[in-house]
Amino acid sequence: MPATVRKLAFLGGIASLVLAIACLFAYLFTGPAPGVLNYKIFNKKTVMTFAYKAYASEHTADGKYWLARVVLDNNGGQPLRDVKVSYRIPDYMDWTTPDESAELLPGQTKVFAIYPKLPGKVTQTRSRTPASLELKIAYDDSSGKRVEKIEKREFEMRGVNEIEYSSLPDSEIVDWYDMFSNNEIVAAYVTDEDEVVKQYLGKISETQGGVNVISNGEKLMAFLKSCYEFQCKTGMTYAAAKGVPERIGDTTAIVQSVRLPRDVIQQNSGLCIELAILQASLGQAAGAKAFLVLIPGHCYPLLQAEDGTMIAIESTGVGGANLGGTMSFEDAIKTGAKELADVTSGKIPACIIDVGLQHSRGLRPPELDRVDVTSIAKMLSDRATNAQNNTVLVNNNRNNNNNGGGGGGGG
Repeated sequence: MPATVRKLAFLGGIASLVLAIACLFAYLFTGPAPGVLNYKIFNKKTVMTFAYKAYASEHTADGKYWLARVVLDNNGGQPLRDVKVSYRIPDYMDWTTPDESAELLPGQTKVFAIYPKLPGKVTQTRSRTPASLELKIAYDDSSGKRVEKIEKREFEMRGVNEIEYSSLPDSEIVDWYDMFSNNEIVAAYVTDEDEVVKQYLGKISETQGGVNVISNGEKLMAFLKSCYEFQCKTGMTYAAAKGVPERIGDTTAIVQSVRLPRDVIQQNSGLCIELAILQASLGQAAGAKAFLVLIPGHCYPLLQAEDGTMIAIESTGVGGANLGGTMSFEDAIKTGAKELADVTSGKIPACIIDVGLQHSRGLRPPELDRVDVTSIAKMLSDRATNAQNNTVLVNNNRNNNNNGGGGGGGG
C-alpha cells in the first residue's frame, strides 16, 4: 500500500477516535438527565377499629377505606427501575410483601394505595390510641445503584365503638351528605350471625308465638310487632345522645360512640342508631332484607319481606323514663311510615344503607369475643318471666314527628 494511502487511513482512524470521544463527552455532559424520584404521601389520620376489615381491600366500598397513598413521580430524564413500596405498622403488622413496578419512566406517575390487613386485636382498642405507619420506598437509580428511603406517618386507632361519619377535609364538605360520607360503615355493626342476637331472636320467638318466614307484608308486620312488644315488655329503653363534632387536622368529623347489638341486648338500653341496628340484625337473622335510614339527627330501621313489601318502624318508641312511657306499636309503625314518606318525597335528606349489599362488598362485622351463651339465655328468660308481671305504660301523646333529638348519625 502506498505511503500516502497508509497515512490517510491512519489520520482517518485518529479522526474517528476523536469523534467518538467527543460524542461520549457530549452524551455525558449534554445527554438526558438522570431519573429523579419525587414522592408525596397522603394518609388518613384515624382508623375505625370496629370496621378494620374494610381497610383491607381495594374492593370494599370502591376502595375508599385506604390508609395511605404513595404518589411517585419521575421528574428526571432516564427511567428508574425495580420500584417497590412496602410498609409496616409497629405492634400490629410486620413489613409487607412490596407492591412493585418494573420501571418508572421519565414524566411518569404511579400511585400505590395502602390497604392494611389489620389483625383482629385492634378491636381491643377502647379509646383513641397513637399508631404509626412506616413506608419503605426502594428503586434502582439511573446508574443502577439501589436507593432506599423510609418515611413515617402518624395516625390514631379509634376506640372500637367509635364511628367517624366523614373523613373529608372541611374544604370538600358542601352539604349534609358530605358530613356523612362514611355512612355505609354503619352496616358493619349489623351482627345477625352473633350468638347473642340469635339467642335474643329465639327468646322473642318463644314468648311471642313463633317467628314465621317473612314472605310477605303481613308476616313482616307480625315479626316487627313481636320484636317491638318483647322489647317493651322486657324493659328495653331509649337513651338520647348526640354525635360530637371533632377536629382532626383539616377535618371536622361527627364522631359517635355506638355499641354492638350484643351490648344493647345485655344492657337493655340503646341510642336510636343502636336500636335501629339491633332491629336490622334481628330482621336479617329472621330472613328479611334490612336497611338503615340515616336522617339529620336520627336513624331508624327499614325491613323488606320476600315479596318486596317494605316497613319502617320507629324503634325508639320503646321509650324510657325520660319520655314518660312507650309508644304503641301502631304509633311506632305510623311514625316510621311518616319518616320514610318524608325521605322518599325529598322533604328531608337521607342516607339509606343496604346492609346486605354492604356486607357483600366487604363491610363485615368484626370478629366477636365468645360469650357464655347459657348465662345470656338465663338473663333473657328472667326478663321474660319478669315481664309477665309488668305493665307497660303506653304514652299516646309522644311526639310522633321526630324521636331523634341527637346530632350525628342518630340520638
